[in-house]
Amino acid sequence: VTALDGAIQDWNDLDDVRNDLDEDYVLVNDLDEDTPGYGGDGEDGVVLDADGNLQDNDDSEYSGFEPIGERLDEGQGFTGTFDGQGHTIEGLAMDGTGSFDNYGLFAAAEGAHIENVGIVKADISSDGSANNGGGLIGEMEDTTVEESFVTASFTYGDSTGSNTAGLVGEASGQSTISGSYAVVDFISTDATF
Repeated sequence: VTALDGAIQDWNDLDDVRNDLDEDYVLVNDLDEDTPGYGGDGEDGVVLDADGNLQDNDDSEYSGFEPIGERLDEGQGFTGTFDGQGHTIEGLAMDGTGSFDNYGLFAAAEGAHIENVGIVKADISSDGSANNGGGLIGEMEDTTVEESFVTASFTYGDSTGSNTAGLVGEASGQSTISGSYAVVDFISTDATF
């Protein structure tokens, strides 16, 4: 079973969601650092390289996991459904360089429905400012989030960014969030949030 038929079993399936942003997906088990496709311990993965360092994404401003989708204003947000079925994604890690925009599991979502998923122990950082970011979604429009949560640490080198929150960075249009929460630490190396 692969993400192409909607079932997400490992990190590679999760990473493949970016190839079909309007599909319906179901997380069929928890994902963590021991799940195939994460990386480290001699294996290249979507989060870590074989040496255990954050994966270098040559065509992206991110290292580590590259957020799914890109920008709403470019029509490249996630538009499908994602049902976590009560499962968790643990160890999501990403680091941005310079100005870090639209980050989280999903960079952007438009008209999407995301439910029943937990993002656990996410580690999100940038040496610059951060805009439109959350552990689950960076920016969303006309999107529904239900029964989901995030626990994370956000570390930034510059506190001048905007629209950064634990669950969703920016919500617009007819977006709704219900039965969801975030418990996060925000750290800035040049100022205090």
